[in-house]
Amino acid sequence: MNEDKSQSGQLHISVFTPKFDIEREDFYEYNKPKERTKKRLNEIAECGMEEVEMGSFGYKGLTSDLYIEKIWRYSDEEFRDYMIWANQIRSNKQKDIIPRYFTDIRCGCAAVRDKLHASYNKDYQGLNNDTPDVVEYKHGYKADGAWNMKQEDIDYLNQLCERLNNESLG
Repeated sequence: MNEDKSQSGQLHISVFTPKFDIEREDFYEYNKPKERTKKRLNEIAECGMEEVEMGSFGYKGLTSDLYIEKIWRYSDEEFRDYMIWANQIRSNKQKDIIPRYFTDIRCGCAAVRDKLHASYNKDYQGLNNDTPDVVEYKHGYKADGAWNMKQEDIDYLNQLCERLNNESLG
């Protein structure tokens, strides 16, 4: 909540309303730290992210890959890095700089994709090494019944994506 006094002396209070229900029970399942989950959901909401798909958060039309499982699993550093990355994308969009390349991270796989590839289809649901607009693909591993990605693979793809976008703008 932000308070602001106008020159007339009236107090104006702006109230933040999240775009999703932070208290929704299914966000707090599976014996994960409830306080940390709530803090992260609040941070996501305060940044203007919304639930773009069931249990997946992001900026509509820009990112949609922050699944609730990542919120539970990410270390504090990984979560901070993700939020910095997502906000950079949002900032670029607000400046009308729409990156050509983006990192598409799914549950168990990730890739750098090219929005200007002739076969790029934003509605295509699949992601694999044979997806035509994929520049680089990394496959995850299964552990404890869940698909995971190595952080070094995600970091590599994010760095590649940033380099390719810098090259395409320069």
